[in-house]
Amino acid sequence: MAKELGWGYYHELFSTHPERTALPLAEFADRYAALDWYPARRVELVRRAVPDRGDTLDLARLDRPLRRIRTRSLAELQPYLRRWLTRSARRRTDPARSGDLGGLLAAMSVWVSIDLPPSAGRTRPGPMKCCKTLTTPAAPRRQRPRL
Repeated sequence: MAKELGWGYYHELFSTHPERTALPLAEFADRYAALDWYPARRVELVRRAVPDRGDTLDLARLDRPLRRIRTRSLAELQPYLRRWLTRSARRRTDPARSGDLGGLLAAMSVWVSIDLPPSAGRTRPGPMKCCKTLTTPAAPRRQRPRL
């Protein structure tokens, strides 16, 4: 799942803001597809291809935004949360940060792929192919009966 999110993010970054990347999209895509998410080789590829650390995808930071925050009460936490939500909303609506939208669309694609019933063509869980998910239309969803 992390690799799919990363691909969505970086595909959008390379397609929309090529001036902020150091490799052509096709070269990055070929190398990225050959690597798993966690190995150091993928990290090195991203470092080489995306010079500005502000343009890299940090899933750990996104997954646990409160990880380093320690407060004695909810009241103390509120100002931090407001600042974080404000910055997050600004970033998500900033055209310069469209890679975030690419990551979000990839997350939705993964969610749909995982949630599809077996009758929709996916008979068992398994790894999805990087770089294909965003270009393949999702299978139509069946309405589930309400109980």
